[in-house]
Amino acid sequence: METVFNPYILHVGIIGLYYAILASSWNVVAGMTGFATYSHAAFASLGAYVSALITLYFGLPILISLPLAFFCGALFGGLLGKLSLRLNGTYLALVTLAFSELFRLFLTNEDQWTRGALGLKVPLLWSDSENGVVAQKIAALMIFGVVLVSLMIFIRRVRRSRTGLHLRAILSDELAAASLGVQTEKLRVWVFSASSAVASLAGALYGHYLGLISPEMGSLSQMFLILAMTILGGMGTWLGPVIGALGLEILSEGLRDFGQHHVFLYALVVLLVFRWRPQGLLGGRR
Repeated sequence: METVFNPYILHVGIIGLYYAILASSWNVVAGMTGFATYSHAAFASLGAYVSALITLYFGLPILISLPLAFFCGALFGGLLGKLSLRLNGTYLALVTLAFSELFRLFLTNEDQWTRGALGLKVPLLWSDSENGVVAQKIAALMIFGVVLVSLMIFIRRVRRSRTGLHLRAILSDELAAASLGVQTEKLRVWVFSASSAVASLAGALYGHYLGLISPEMGSLSQMFLILAMTILGGMGTWLGPVIGALGLEILSEGLRDFGQHHVFLYALVVLLVFRWRPQGLLGGRR
């Protein structure tokens, strides 16, 4: 029991759940419609900063700032989706990559509100004096777990609904789906907006859990980590991104005992998995 409730183990579990939420929500866009966007980490950063600024400068409680971060993610996701999702392939990737980098550079160079590259200290989910460290981490683990389970239930229902059938039609052949009356553009914007909103909520929770946020939350390295987790678990599968996110986070922490060589070993393991299971750990299963 002492091992299970070790603060470090609980922390690794919380971070793993955070990435599982991001990977699963990104998989809704890339895995269910086939349009790979690269702005998901930026939306997590957006949610973190929106919630932080609301609590710091407007004095509103976290229970209000979290829904507002979710709403802002949906709004900006819908706008970006409306502007960019008519594009395909490389052009779509370049537009979303440009948005991510522009937003990160804006946060880095803005000093008055976000303190730039120094980062921003934000209110914690609970004050340090309320409960012990273990109790706080268990509560945070439960919150992230509830968000992930709710997201997985929602994805499951969408996949089994008429909307899910339309999304699979878009994934197979968008032109053919449009010719049969599927509102392809509307669905793509809706999916992108919903996915961005979930990423923003996850980023806001992550920021209030750590108590510190920085522009690096939305960096391309974070985006590529989310992409690797999704592909490793199995893009387009229901449970694959969760397995990939938790597996890579646990692997990353487990290899830290090897010191400066842990990055090399981490990359080697990932490359071997991609070599022997290019469809992902759960890819190809029905």
